[in-house]
Amino acid sequence: MARRSLGRYGPQSGALNPKRLLLLLAFFGFFPLIQMFHMVCFFLDELFYPEYDAVDLKPPLFIVGNPRSGTTFLHRLMAEDGNGFFCFHAWEIMFPAIVQKKILGWLGRADRCLGSPFKRSILFLESRILKPLDTMHRTGLFQPEEDEMLLIHMFSSFIYLVWLFPYPGWQDLMRFDERLDDRSKQRIMLFYRQCVKRQAYWAGEGRRLLSKNPGFTPKLRTLLEYFPDCRIVYLVRNPLDAIGSMQSMATELWKATLGSAPNSELQLQLYDMAKYYYEYPLDTFAEWPQERFYIASYNDLTERPGDVVAAIYRHFGMPITEQLEAILHAANQMAGTHKSRHQYSLDDFVVPEDQIKIDLKKVFDRFGFGHNISMPS
Repeated sequence: MARRSLGRYGPQSGALNPKRLLLLLAFFGFFPLIQMFHMVCFFLDELFYPEYDAVDLKPPLFIVGNPRSGTTFLHRLMAEDGNGFFCFHAWEIMFPAIVQKKILGWLGRADRCLGSPFKRSILFLESRILKPLDTMHRTGLFQPEEDEMLLIHMFSSFIYLVWLFPYPGWQDLMRFDERLDDRSKQRIMLFYRQCVKRQAYWAGEGRRLLSKNPGFTPKLRTLLEYFPDCRIVYLVRNPLDAIGSMQSMATELWKATLGSAPNSELQLQLYDMAKYYYEYPLDTFAEWPQERFYIASYNDLTERPGDVVAAIYRHFGMPITEQLEAILHAANQMAGTHKSRHQYSLDDFVVPEDQIKIDLKKVFDRFGFGHNISMPS
């Protein structure tokens, strides 16, 4: 990727402007050093906290689907059930070792004793630096986040690294179950499972992992292999809405990392991913028993989020406590009050609307989606 980025290769071969050159030099300068630091901390985990490897993982729940399909909203709503689930917050992904979490946890407690000046400073900086992203995806160090980001540590996350390196070479990761070789799958999934065990040890046993990752959509069969008792929630949204929103988000991200809007080749790569993220899960679920998965509608989630979460709990036989019931009731009451500022359309997308309807006709017919973009998200 360094060779491709610094040479004239790939869909954005001529976009090596000063801003991008500085970004690439910073990445390739610091990324190896950061990973060496993590490796040392992983080694210290084995010395000081070897019992983490014996943690009994309860059946995890994975939320998947196309990006811009409501997965973040569902994840953060379900994460409020702190008695039933644990998840990864952004800072816990950035620092995946137990020794790192322990030290930062001690510092956090000391900060709270002083009135939380350090945390307030972080939140202030986030409000300034990350404000442009809030219209698309509210993020922050203390927010529940996609643990697919853990795979960045081993340079194996297509859905994140493609924004910085939009070149050929990600196709095997993009179709993980079907195209990636077994050795690479094992390397990636063993690393991920060890990170989950570390997080379960840090968070406290007795709860199950709540994971939300659009990037796990092509990993369904592999997830079942490494987490045999896992359950899957698949969110589905009108393709015209989801692809329009994705295209808008991708344009902004690629402008930030490439210094220019995505060309037609990059847009086609995005569309190929979107189609696969609709087709592959539905084909896979056709082979699975109903108790293994649950398909939720984006429209139902935005209109009655509490009811959708309650239906998921009932489907998988999970208890709904009085505290959770109150949270879900409040979510229903708040539904429809949020007005997104993220505006988008398919006007500038390389694939015309009619072609999307043809390519994904089975999706439109199965879920009764209309042919017009319904609402921004």
